[in-house]
Amino acid sequence: MTPEFLAAFIDTLLPGDDALPSGTRAGLDPAAYVASHRAVLDACAAQAGGTEIFVADERARATILQTVERAAPDAFRLLLTAVLS
Repeated sequence: MTPEFLAAFIDTLLPGDDALPSGTRAGLDPAAYVASHRAVLDACAAQAGGTEIFVADERARATILQTVERAAPDAFRLLLTAVLS
């Protein structure tokens, strides 16, 4: 997992808006989730065709996360809960 992939993943989950910063801008450390949630992160990278493609294709990221969430809802929910905590 590259730092760029992890940051893109977190910022896709928590993109921020006018009132709130994105996940990484709020200070979340994306690397903190790798050990416990590697399967979900690997599934997102695989769905994208690789970590580099996930990072580069910003428009496809939300769809990729939705696909992985549908395929592994419990694991995805655990990761989302950890990120939101």
